[in-house]
Amino acid sequence: MRRMETKKTLRPKLKLVRQSLADRTPRSQVIFQRLNELDFYHLSSSIALYASFRSEVETLEEISGRLQARSQLTLPKCFGDELCLFHIQSLDELQAGAFGIPEPVDRVVQNSQRFVRPDSVQVFVVPGIGFDRQGNRLGHGKGHYDRLLAQASEDAIKVAVCFDCQLLEQLPSEPHDIRMDWVVTESDVICTSE
Repeated sequence: MRRMETKKTLRPKLKLVRQSLADRTPRSQVIFQRLNELDFYHLSSSIALYASFRSEVETLEEISGRLQARSQLTLPKCFGDELCLFHIQSLDELQAGAFGIPEPVDRVVQNSQRFVRPDSVQVFVVPGIGFDRQGNRLGHGKGHYDRLLAQASEDAIKVAVCFDCQLLEQLPSEPHDIRMDWVVTESDVICTSE
């Protein structure tokens, strides 16, 4: 119970720090430059990204670049407590969905050929409120990404992208929390298994 209280205490503090951060666009660009220098990401043929919302690390430029390169790109859509992945082909296929977060439009979701099984994705790029150097993640507390990542293949690489101000030395974790394999910030690239 104490750990849950700690997570609850950390969430508003870290959100406030992230919201007050200046220059999010250039910082986000640096984060994705660093990520693209990693072969497992740069050479991947199947990536699950998220469409950024509010003060998260901005992803629309990366999504656009990946689409222009004709990468197999998937984004999540929220259905109640679950995230499902869908292949998108353009930014026009995104609209505000659950909680106002951009997600695939209905015509994409209704096309069964655009559904992507989580166990077929090679790299997951994951948002969060906070991370630590061991790969622990602090999300919004609903467990959406933990449930999605639990369905990933054992070989899938899970990458946290966050600003330096979101990286802590240690976060509380629980048995159901899924750890990240890499954490990428504007000033650091951390392999959590080393």
